[in-house]
Formats: sequence, structure tokens, C-alpha cells
Amino acid sequence: MAIARSPDCKPGVKIRPSALTLLWLVLLLLGTVWLSQQIRLRADLSLFLPAGDNQAQQLLLSELQQGRATRILLLGIGGGDATERATLSQSLLGTLRESGLFQRVENGTPGEVEIDQLIFDYRYLINPAAAPAESFSVHRLRS
Repeated sequence: MAIARSPDCKPGVKIRPSALTLLWLVLLLLGTVWLSQQIRLRADLSLFLPAGDNQAQQLLLSELQQGRATRILLLGIGGGDATERATLSQSLLGTLRESGLFQRVENGTPGEVEIDQLIFDYRYLINPAAAPAESFSVHRLRS
């Protein structure tokens, strides 16, 4: 089977495979740069939540996306023994508090964690269906 050639194609002109590979790599690089400029990545899990049917749900979503909860940083210390981790934890706590870069630094020690009084006063009003006497009774908590 013979291959038909275009009349203006000269039999002696060939493109080397290395030039094609280089051209392909350049196009791939340009496509990657363009794509990286176009894509907007977000690590906001609240995007998977429904939009909210009423004002209270929409307010909650707004707070999850832009409120205080978005500025919480949780750190974990691993390795070494318990004494080394406790020493490092206390040292890190002092350093972060003294830096002035953080509004509040907590270390999870029982009794020391500050809770905003407003949040504490209204902690059961988040869900109107949850009445403290009924929702947190011994029978209900065991079920």
C-alpha cells in the first residue's frame, strides 16, 4: 500500500523526533502554567454543606466560612515521651502568647480554657430542638 504525498511535500524534509518531543514539552509546560493561573483551589469544607433554608442556617454557614472558626489553628505534638512533649507544649504556649501575633492561645488544660461568656450563655440555643433538661438527661445520654 503506497502512501499518498502532498505535491508540496519534499521527500528529503523530516522532523526529528527530538524536536517533536521538545515542542510537546514546551506546549505541556505552557498549558500547565496557564492552568495553574486559572484554577482556584479552596480547602473550605463548608462548600459541601447545603445553602441553608432560613436565616439562621445561612448565618451559621456564613460564620463557618468567614467567622472565628476559620481562624482556629490546632497543633499536635508527637514523638518523644510524655515529659518531653509536656515541656515542649508549655514552652510553645509561652512563646506563642508572648509573641503578640495571636489573639488567644490555649493549651487544652482543664479549667484554663477561656470560653467567651456570650457563647457560654447561649450554648444550648444553637439548636432550638435541644432543650438542656431533656437532651442531656442521664437516660437520653445513655441511649
